Amino acid sequence: MIDYTSPIGQVRVLIPDLRKLEDLRDLRNEPRYLFTDDEILAFLAVNNGNVKRAAADACDAIGMDKALQLLVLKTDDKQTDGAKLLDAIVKRAKTLREQAKEDDENNLSFDVILPSYEPVDWVVNF
Repeated sequence: MIDYTSPIGQVRVLIPDLRKLEDLRDLRNEPRYLFTDDEILAFLAVNNGNVKRAAADACDAIGMDKALQLLVLKTDDKQTDGAKLLDAIVKRAKTLREQAKEDDENNLSFDVILPSYEPVDWVVNF
């Protein structure tokens, strides 16, 4: 289950990487997301925790991977065009980077403050 309140879950929503997919090359493999949590954490780390920039980098990675895999293939009844797919994914990455820049300019950021469960010694004087 994806935790949409976590940075990893938020990156998954923006990519989108919400369903586990089967490996069509080997159906014996377990279905998996496009990226592992550790890979998404790496995108977050190189982007100082910025979810939109991390998602943009993930889009770039998906686009490059798919473009290299698909290129242009044509059979009797089907056709793929890796260049068009790459273009769409690169446009998504560009949009995410622009949104992140606007957020920075408008100071639209937030801090996640985790609660402290350490007991506090409260002294009440009457």
